[in-house]
Amino acid sequence: MSDESRVLRFTHLNETNYPEWIIRMEARLIQAGLWEHLVHMRARDPYVIWEELRRVHVARGFATRLALRRRFIRLMKIPEENMATWIGHVKAFSYRLQDLSVEATDEDRILVLTNGLDESYETFVITLDGMAANSLTLDTVVDRMISEEMRRTDSTVVKPKSEAYVIS
Repeated sequence: MSDESRVLRFTHLNETNYPEWIIRMEARLIQAGLWEHLVHMRARDPYVIWEELRRVHVARGFATRLALRRRFIRLMKIPEENMATWIGHVKAFSYRLQDLSVEATDEDRILVLTNGLDESYETFVITLDGMAANSLTLDTVVDRMISEEMRRTDSTVVKPKSEAYVIS
């Protein structure tokens, strides 16, 4: 095994990425067999260690919550991003809000998911708006978004003609 393959690379912990960072860091340390070698930690209970990291690295003030809500509402799907990645991005951001005790309802997630789409999805969004309120769930919207992307991908694929040519 080369030295390069044993190097762990990860994003630095900051005030915006704690929820994702903690999951990735623990998984990488366990995978590398390093989890039990964290000698600089005084507490034996991992929960105490993580809570201390959270206390130090996660801002929890009112202004922070408002700023994150604003960023959540303004999320936009980038053109190169596939639908599954976009949905994951929105869900990850909503988990970040939940970690700060900010409620992000399914209705909020649906609004962010659909508002973040470009203009070419306007008709699609209108059809979602026309659905009965009891059937317009987050799962339904996610399923419809993925189906819509697949439909668009299928319609852009050049299909061979079904004509046969005779050589005489």
